[in-house]
Amino acid sequence: MNAKRAFALSLALLLPVSLLSGCGTLRLGRGNARLETGLPEEPAPTEPAVRHPRAVDVGGVSIYVDDTQYERYQPAEEICTPISDGPLDEFVPATSYGDVFPYVAGRLFTSTEDGYSWGDCYLYGLADSKGRMLTDGIYTAAYPLYCYVPGSYDYVQLPFLQVTRYRDASVIHHEEEYGEWDEINATRETALISMDGSFLLPFSDWSFEGFPDCIVAIRGSAWDDSAASRQKGFTVFDLHGEVLFDSAVLAVDSDCDNVWMQESEGILQVSQAWYDDDAFNRYRVDYYDLTGRHILGPYQNGSAFADGLACVSTDGINYGYVDRSGRWVIEPQYLSCEEFQNGYAVQSRYSGWDWKTSVVLDTAGREVFTSDADWVYLQDGMICADGGYDYDLQASCSEYYDLDGNLLFDGCVYVERIGETTYLVHEELGESSVRFVDKANPEREVAVTDIDSGLIHAAVCQDGELRKGYVWTDRSGRFCLIDEDTLEITELPGGKVSDEEIYQYYSTGRQVDAVTGRVWYLAREKGHWVLFGEDGDLIMRFSSDSIPYIINGYICALDETSCTVYDTSGKVVFRRHLDAGD
Repeated sequence: MNAKRAFALSLALLLPVSLLSGCGTLRLGRGNARLETGLPEEPAPTEPAVRHPRAVDVGGVSIYVDDTQYERYQPAEEICTPISDGPLDEFVPATSYGDVFPYVAGRLFTSTEDGYSWGDCYLYGLADSKGRMLTDGIYTAAYPLYCYVPGSYDYVQLPFLQVTRYRDASVIHHEEEYGEWDEINATRETALISMDGSFLLPFSDWSFEGFPDCIVAIRGSAWDDSAASRQKGFTVFDLHGEVLFDSAVLAVDSDCDNVWMQESEGILQVSQAWYDDDAFNRYRVDYYDLTGRHILGPYQNGSAFADGLACVSTDGINYGYVDRSGRWVIEPQYLSCEEFQNGYAVQSRYSGWDWKTSVVLDTAGREVFTSDADWVYLQDGMICADGGYDYDLQASCSEYYDLDGNLLFDGCVYVERIGETTYLVHEELGESSVRFVDKANPEREVAVTDIDSGLIHAAVCQDGELRKGYVWTDRSGRFCLIDEDTLEITELPGGKVSDEEIYQYYSTGRQVDAVTGRVWYLAREKGHWVLFGEDGDLIMRFSSDSIPYIINGYICALDETSCTVYDTSGKVVFRRHLDAGD
């Protein structure tokens, strides 16, 4: 599994949000997809829901649901309003829903013949911005679709939700000397929904890759490269769910061992690999526009486009950079396939028989920095030259430069940039200590030498005000914050905080909504969550210790009695009541 996919999968498994739907109707033809839209016809009135433990079918999975402990929320003023006499069993794509978000509806237990159950997870339904229930709680896991952005080495959340369900699920119980556990045996299916509810890519055995200008639905497994389950082609959609083209029209060899894609700047890079043996692998890289027209290649290797250039090789040894017309802007002379990052790229070339020199290039091909360090990389607008491990000092030594080649820091340090001129310098020698340095105002330097645990970036609420900075616990048991703007250290109330609490609760801070682009801050205050706007205005306090999540411009908070969805002004738009005993 490559690093990109592993990262995306780990994010999907960690996120608490799950949601979505049943089946929409997808018709393919002449390069376009048409999805049936419009609300379904008004169904006949239904009898009240059965209120006793029972077996039900959810997406082909036989499950056991006990909702006797739940009560429908019935406020004096109706907040949760079904769109018909009863909630829909399936999501039907429509442009009239408005914003769509998930809510927690209950718990899911799967049953097996031997009486063992799989898990204890939530069931989710869909609601919209008018507070209407689009579906009851009939879905299992779902998570946002993330996109790797070439040139930034970062991931952003796209305005879509991947939804999974299990077909023909069963549980295999294992008993060993050292313990027992349940293993899920099921067929995994995935669908994709837009957050405005306008389209659904139906459940199938495909997986999805999100890119800045398109979505790629991959048939077969995206995670397992074995011959039995390797990818069986892919379809490219635009961001409105319309088919752009299928891999069948491309120069893709069905006998290759792996295919992977990357899109940026309106160009789709398609890479193929043949794993002949341990000593020799073959690769082919082609580039297509978003109509499926071949524009560049084949190359023996290549990167996605970033800053208007792609790094490619015609012999698999020497790399240069071409523009989208195929013209060499930087001639092949370097040793690795590296993208540009904000106008700069790190490369290497031979110096002497076998000695490699690292260089930093700009997009015109000028070498703005050279070094014989073991490893050179770009980080937070800095150039880091890592000299490797010093066995005498028992530490790693590095040098940090700005992009003009001016030395910023050196020694056995690791440096993070936290502001325009401010840096966090981790000392590698001696006891755990850090320095907060302001290059524009050296007199503001602050040293922290008594760290016991933590030191992570966080947002906290203190006396109703938003404070952003770094938190840690010192050896005397104090819980402290250093403000990222003023570099002032403050003791926070509550005493010592464990590593687990610091990383679980204080690692949440700045939140960017995938749809609106707005920024919020989730801050901690005496064991609870507080929501602030981008300008530091306090919006609301949450009563629960459960981490709220912000999605599609709405905040979902779960406590002991209910799942409540708020808009970003703090107004309740949807609430589903759960018994306190749950």
